[in-house]
Amino acid sequence: MDEYGSRWPLWTYDEGQEDRPEWNIPSEMKAELVAWTREFHFQFEEGLGWDTPTAFRAHVKKGESLARRLQELLGHEYAVELIVMN
Repeated sequence: MDEYGSRWPLWTYDEGQEDRPEWNIPSEMKAELVAWTREFHFQFEEGLGWDTPTAFRAHVKKGESLARRLQELLGHEYAVELIVMN
């Protein structure tokens, strides 16, 4: 989920923003998640939105890919939901 001032994009409904050790997210995927979050901070401004529609579409596409991969990693015990500000 995109969030202002956040460096980590994964949240749970019960605990908020976190990276649970039992998730066992590979370091490469963690780096991709952080880069995806950084993209949001560089290309989205509150009240104005995304720099360009192309930037928004690219961010969503990358987020969808990360969400699919994360869902595969976590299995059916968790439901991964992509939330992107637009």
